[in-house]
Amino acid sequence: MNLRRHIVALAAEIGPRPAASAAEAAAAAYVVRRLAESGLAAREERFRSVATFSWSQVAIYAGAVLAFTLSWVVPWSGPVLGSVIFLMFVGEIDTTRPVVSDLLAKGESRNVLGCVAPRRERAGLVVVSAHLDSARSAAAFAPARVGLFRATFLGAAFSLLFLPVVAGAALIVPAARLLGLPFALYLLVAIFLLLQRELAYRVVPGANDNASGVAVLLGVGEELARNPLEKLEVWLLATGSEEAGLVGMLHFRRDHARELDGACFINLDNLGRGELCWTTAEGMLFPRPTGERLRRAAAAAAGELGIAARGRPYLTMSTDAQVPLAAGSEEAMSLIALDPRGIPPDWHWETDVPERVDDRNLEDARRLAMGILRRLDRDPNR
Repeated sequence: MNLRRHIVALAAEIGPRPAASAAEAAAAAYVVRRLAESGLAAREERFRSVATFSWSQVAIYAGAVLAFTLSWVVPWSGPVLGSVIFLMFVGEIDTTRPVVSDLLAKGESRNVLGCVAPRRERAGLVVVSAHLDSARSAAAFAPARVGLFRATFLGAAFSLLFLPVVAGAALIVPAARLLGLPFALYLLVAIFLLLQRELAYRVVPGANDNASGVAVLLGVGEELARNPLEKLEVWLLATGSEEAGLVGMLHFRRDHARELDGACFINLDNLGRGELCWTTAEGMLFPRPTGERLRRAAAAAAGELGIAARGRPYLTMSTDAQVPLAAGSEEAMSLIALDPRGIPPDWHWETDVPERVDDRNLEDARRLAMGILRRLDRDPNR
């Protein structure tokens, strides 16, 4: 199966695909056409979206620094406003209440949804997903520094938590407020780096992240069109605006909440290079275990097919699997390829081009995804 043609079409011919952009829309149209060629009907589902996560994070960090600064004049404002801002940050990162992103959503993005009915009476639903858009690079994603990405993120999270705590302590011991100064400075540096990202860096071609996932999704769709599962319905979902904060998956789950109750999600992300893995835990802020049934099916399928893959946690950045995991009513897991540090190769960097994608990785990922689906289909209620 020639999956590379999808990589070339998405990452070279269409090129960089920012969230809520014309290029992302072209990628969505491409997926609709390719699914139609396989005999599968698909439709677009449009929604409002931010174009980047940077502005919501800038707003939150700036709000935290402002609340801390005001606490020197109005003491109660630090603990009260700072706590509210921290909760808003948690809602954004954990995808439970992304209030700031919703308020800033001015662009239009879209998901693509195709369905493959089972041969017999439906006994369950599996959603196989991959995101369409590609990311803007940044200083934090430089190969020499990217290994520190999660540590720097956790530093910002701790700063947002610590500032209202010290502001509250200052109501009793005013000098305690001085302890917050280094953490306010940390957030100011983070704001500068986010602004630099938007003004000085470009959106990358996104061959591995995530034309590779879309290529595998289309390969799965092609095989299922020829040979559907016996008992499980499969939804093929290409999400928009994942790089802007999992926005497409959030809207998908909101729009289909009743239909998705009890469903399984298999997310396909960064599969073009590196060690093929299934995730055992995901979440930047609050790591959650992935679906046990999905992990068992992945291990069994890898062994049966002779694919070199293993389970690993992925906590560097949230994937679309984070949304159903945070909801708690569906099982979810990602298939992803990682380097020895646990980071996708060429992640959010200008080297993420089609020439660096490994065809063997793509085919192994497609075979593993199909193996998991066939395993689940054997006993959908297990």
